[in-house]
Amino acid sequence: MKTIFIDIDGTIFKQKENLSDIYRERLVLLPGVKEAFDSWNWKGYKIVITTGRKESTRYATETALRRAGLFWDHLLMGLDAGGERILINDHNPFVDDHTSAKSFEVARNEGLSQDIIDI
Repeated sequence: MKTIFIDIDGTIFKQKENLSDIYRERLVLLPGVKEAFDSWNWKGYKIVITTGRKESTRYATETALRRAGLFWDHLLMGLDAGGERILINDHNPFVDDHTSAKSFEVARNEGLSQDIIDI
């Protein structure tokens, strides 16, 4: 089983200039995102959405994700906006056919490519 950690702004939805825009404007779902979420859910992956958005925007954030038809397992809010995110995981010595941690950095507002969708 895999766990996918994915950021919201610039990765799932088009990056907005101001946080308050999430209340005034409908967010634009980026290309490949719906296909990726559908594929990951079908494969049984856990999906953890991460964001630097304040906890006080949770309702608006969850509403936008639901309107986009996305399903997820956890939503982590209030992470350092714009800060570096580091994933550290151990290697399972009993499972040699895969690495236990990977990372992908995608271009802002470009959507998800087929290789990301097919993870």
